[in-house]
Amino acid sequence: MTARFDAVGLVVSDMAASVTFYRRLGFPFPQGAEEQPHAEAGPPGGIRLLLDTEETVRSFHPGFRPPAGGGRASLALR
Repeated sequence: MTARFDAVGLVVSDMAASVTFYRRLGFPFPQGAEEQPHAEAGPPGGIRLLLDTEETVRSFHPGFRPPAGGGRASLALR
């Protein structure tokens, strides 16, 4: 199996503001995504953008703390 760059995941503190911002950049988040703890947008032929609230990340990584420098991006390979 060959790894394939599939998604960029961001941990966000304000889902509504984040979805609004990325929609303005053209990411097609579904209606109501701004009210969810996890949201995904996949433009046709593009890399998926995954947004998770800090609380969602803590649900599977209880020790999660936002980094001090603000860097919150991760890569997902499939």
